[in-house]
Amino acid sequence: MYYILVILGWGQATIKNGSKSSSATSYLAPQYISRPSLHVLLHARVTRVLQTTPGTFRTVELVQDLNGPRFNLTARKELILSAGSIGTPNILLHSGIGNSSILASVGIQPVHNLPSVGQNLSEHLLLPFGFLVNSTNTYETAERNAPLAAEELIEWNTTRSGPLVDNPLSHMGWLRIPDNASIFERFPDPAAGPNGTAHYEFVISNGLLPVAPPPPTGNFFGVTSAVVSLAARMHFMSFIRCAGSNVFLDRWVSND
Repeated sequence: MYYILVILGWGQATIKNGSKSSSATSYLAPQYISRPSLHVLLHARVTRVLQTTPGTFRTVELVQDLNGPRFNLTARKELILSAGSIGTPNILLHSGIGNSSILASVGIQPVHNLPSVGQNLSEHLLLPFGFLVNSTNTYETAERNAPLAAEELIEWNTTRSGPLVDNPLSHMGWLRIPDNASIFERFPDPAAGPNGTAHYEFVISNGLLPVAPPPPTGNFFGVTSAVVSLAARMHFMSFIRCAGSNVFLDRWVSND
């Protein structure tokens, strides 16, 4: 069987002055935190979104301790819920937004029946491969050599340069199984579209990833294969009676 290369390119990273540039460094750093248009509340956890008016959600309930008092904040214009693929359904389900029958069965008052909340979660399954190389300029050298690793850390701390600045993933490629592959005689194509949508990806690294600790000898060229168009779906539920914990129905490999 042959494979169709959709795209191959450099691994991307957001790095500034030798350090990872993230939402934390871009919004919480001293030069940004004092902006009058930005208010950051630390050590707080959103537990629910609440109806401000019927059918309108602009209020959040938050706590600073799971057993402490609860506070409400209401946005004047709009509320953006951006808590990730796990945190977002967690908050919505606690808010009564989800499958009404399931929520009612565990003592949560349904507010809006939206059965898809907490359903159809998919994640990339990884399978790492390692290939021996005739070079010592890979991650394994420093991982086995504590003095060398210390030197690299000192270099980074003092100059924000050196190996620790690099993105560990040098290249990434996305590939498709051809449309006439025999597996599609048994199963429908799980990809989002027929043209330009990959079924799996290759992640190329200058060393074995993710492997810790590395093998005692050898230097390696790493290729990690990941499935990006899954037929299997995992269902996630988080119940208010089990605050702080998540219940997953594991269906990673429910399909061939």
